Formats: sequence, C-alpha cells, structure tokens
Amino acid sequence: MSMTAKHLKQNAQFSVTEWENEIKQLVENHRIMEARQRLSQASKAGILSTTLKEWQLVLREPKVSVKNDATGVGLTENYQWLKKNALQFKGLWVALSRGVLIDSHDNLTTLRQTLEKSGKLTHDVAFMAIEN
Repeated sequence: MSMTAKHLKQNAQFSVTEWENEIKQLVENHRIMEARQRLSQASKAGILSTTLKEWQLVLREPKVSVKNDATGVGLTENYQWLKKNALQFKGLWVALSRGVLIDSHDNLTTLRQTLEKSGKLTHDVAFMAIEN
C-alpha cells in the first residue's frame, strides 16, 4: 500500500468531530497552511461535514483580481512625473494627480488645507515628499 493510501486509510478512521477539532486547533495556533492541507485530506477521504465545508470557505486561498484603479489612479503617470521633476522640488511635498502637479509646499498639512480650500483635493490626489 502506498504511503498516501495508508495515510488516507488512517485519516478515514478519524471521526468527523476529530477532524473538526483538529482543523480548529490548527487555526487557533495560526497554522493555516496545515489546516488547508488537512481539509484537503479530509475531502479526499470523503469526510465533509457542514463545519468542514465552512472551514473550506474560510480557509480557501485568497484570490486577487484587479478590476479598476480605485486606489492606484495615476500611479504610472505620477511616477513618470517624479522621475522628470523631483530634483526641482527637493525638500517639498508635492500633490500629484495622474502625473500633473497640483501644488507643492514644505508642509504637508498646509498643502492639504490649501488644496481643500481651493476645491482641488480629490480622491486621486497623491501626496509625496521629495527628500533632499
């Protein structure tokens, strides 16, 4: 008998409650990868309870998908602007929006207040400090 088959046979002897308790213990001890492996073994052994199915949902691998630039609007353009112009703004804070300089100041709070008062403070304004 192969090692995998032997392991699955041993796993099949676990009660559903033992499986559930083991997964819970692994999660409580921050051993997420092991908990995922054990859930996979339980599934292969044909052992799935409502609780184990819930653990599968909770512990499934996260998936990342990019649908829009909501938090990264204009990053490339801002980077290009910085590459070209940073030397001229050493020691200042700059406010950029999609690669366009909105304003600059040596104090971030003052810069933000100025933009807010002028109505130029929008969700896509990025603030960056240009170091000396």
